[in-house]
This record gives sequence, structure tokens and C-alpha cells, in this order.
Amino acid sequence: VAQALLAVIEKHQLQIPAFDNLLEARIFDLYNDPMPDRATLEGYLGETRSVLFQMGLQIVMGQEPENGDAAGHAGVALGVANILRHMAQHRVRSQVFVPVEIMNAVGLGTAQFLAIDDASKFDPVIAALTALGRDHMEKAREAVGSLEKPHRNAFLLLEICKLVFDRADKTGGKLAIEPLQISSLNIQWRMLLASLRG
Repeated sequence: VAQALLAVIEKHQLQIPAFDNLLEARIFDLYNDPMPDRATLEGYLGETRSVLFQMGLQIVMGQEPENGDAAGHAGVALGVANILRHMAQHRVRSQVFVPVEIMNAVGLGTAQFLAIDDASKFDPVIAALTALGRDHMEKAREAVGSLEKPHRNAFLLLEICKLVFDRADKTGGKLAIEPLQISSLNIQWRMLLASLRG
């Protein structure tokens, strides 16, 4: 795997420091420190998710993109969607990816967030995270719309975001209790339709 990755890095002249930053940011995943605030979350997702969109775009374009807005917003949107999808598992492992400032704004502390099992208590948290994710998703789509049609394929994963956010609106706080299950077939179908629409 490492050899294949190095070959891709060399072929497409991807930036080595970006991989270093990604690995450094992922250290957060190994511990149970809570995510302090929205800015820290967006920075973390930028280093771990947005950078992958940026590299994907560089590969399909054949050169480094001049504007990183599409990748930046897409990475945060996808990252928030994944936090929503896996919140139940994170809580079981005592991991808190939801920013503390968001929890505090709705009257929850970290200990409460990990301990309570009343789904309705999580409704405001899910709503706040979904709103944050949708905001970045819409900004990403606007930026992606300015790209040439073949280059938009680097952003097909944005289709997962809309699916997750729509489900989160319906499911609410239950996401903190039960993981959100989305079939691979559903995801592939939506990505195929998005690629055909361009």
C-alpha cells in the first residue's frame, strides 16, 4: 500500500507536507480529549478530509488547483456527516468529536454527553451539527459548480453528505444512540447519478 501511495504522490506531484499534517492531525483520534470548539473541528477536518478532496482534484486536473474553497468546504461537510453517522460508536469509546462549545450552548457537558441515554436530549446537538454541515455543503457545491465538468467528479462524495443530513433531520437525537446505517448500494447509486448530472 505504501509503495502504491508513493507512486501516486510522485506521479501527480502531491505535497508531502500535506500527508505529514494529516497524520499529525489524526493523533487526536487516539485519545479521548474532547473537541474544544467549532474552529478546532473545522481545522481538524481541513487537515484530515479537505486535503483529500484537494489531492483528488489535483489528480483529475493534472495540476494543483488555484482555489481551495471547494475542497475546504467539502472536507468539513463530509467530516461532519461522518461524525453524525458514527456518533453512537464514538460515545461508546468515550470519544467526543462534537465541539464542547456546541454542547455547552445546548446545556450539555462532556460527561453528560457520554452518559445520558435519552435520545431527545441530543436533538439540539444533532440539529446544530447538521446545520454546520449543511452550511459547508452548500458552500462546497457553489464552489464545485464553478469547476469544469470533468473536474467535478472529485467531489462525488458530497452526495453522502446530503443523504446523512436529510436522515439526521428525520432521526434527530437517536443518532447518538444508534449508528446511522446507509447501504453501500445507496451511496454508489447516488454517486452515479451525480456523475451523470455533472
